[in-house]
Amino acid sequence: MEPILNFIGTISLWIWILILGEFCLLVLVLYLIQKYTTQRFEKRLNCVLLDPSLVESEIHENYGTKSLLRKSKFIEKFAEKKDMKIIKIIDMDRLWTEQLKRSRNKRNFKRVLKFAPEEGLFTCFLIDKIC
Repeated sequence: MEPILNFIGTISLWIWILILGEFCLLVLVLYLIQKYTTQRFEKRLNCVLLDPSLVESEIHENYGTKSLLRKSKFIEKFAEKKDMKIIKIIDMDRLWTEQLKRSRNKRNFKRVLKFAPEEGLFTCFLIDKIC
């Protein structure tokens, strides 16, 4: 342990500043990439909301099932802010119901009841009886 501390103590202050700067730059780049992809996804959701026939080209060709499920929280907020129809248009109600059947997660249970009662009410009833 002592040799490691001695080595760290011999590194110049300028090198530490350079390492810190590179780390900050990396964090900034990752933040900008995340912001860009979120804005791009939101733009695609807006396009689909205006013209539902674009759902295949804008959403399903660019985002797989797992990717859409990872974006569930964002899609919920978007639906509450813009229009609840987006859930049905991009088929999230079916994805959430299928995920609920597999995972029996409380969050998915609430999500299905709130956003897709027609699609998943029976599934919620069955899962509530089983659990």
